[in-house]
Amino acid sequence: MRHASDELSAARDADIVVERIRRDVAEIDEAARARAGGILAALELRRSAAYARVAERGREPGEAILRELGQIADPPPFRCTGQAARALARPVLRKAYDRLRKRARRCGEDPSDEALHAVRIAAKHLRYVAEAMEPLLGRPMRRIARDVGRLQDILGEEHDAAVAVRLLQEFSTSPELAFAAGELAMVERDAVARARGRWRRRLRRVEHTFCSESPSAGDG
Repeated sequence: MRHASDELSAARDADIVVERIRRDVAEIDEAARARAGGILAALELRRSAAYARVAERGREPGEAILRELGQIADPPPFRCTGQAARALARPVLRKAYDRLRKRARRCGEDPSDEALHAVRIAAKHLRYVAEAMEPLLGRPMRRIARDVGRLQDILGEEHDAAVAVRLLQEFSTSPELAFAAGELAMVERDAVARARGRWRRRLRRVEHTFCSESPSAGDG
């Protein structure tokens, strides 16, 4: 399943970068703008290749694909209800929250893009858990999911901008495209910097909401 996930991620990243670069073109020097079309064309070819790999994956024997999808789409039924269910739900929620905090603490003062991506994945997991627990633990889960979702959005912006910068760097050796690529990369580096300046404040908000809204060890 990892192989399919990697291919889908590559296609998704290619989509995001193409859309970001189309938007960024309006913000760069007019001389660079004239060359940006070559960069967009190259990135669109990369996107097409990524989707071709996904399509090829989909042509593999149907039984294997359906089995993999079934493992995702058919979670075991949740048969426990009431107080017993809430007692089981709380440690699951707490574990997801602790995982987010642990990954955030590992970041240090100047975290790598990979470290922030790990925080983003943990935030996504906590949001999913909170959303799933709302029928059991009530409206506080919605507020937790809302704040975690905003943290996830900020970290997603950092990730997407960082991916764009890395892809644009591949054009730095092209005499025709290097200038435009450098201008576009500056726009994306600014986006990285803005996201990095915001994520810790949003994490503190998540921590405040979680401590205020999450259920205590009792059932009250």
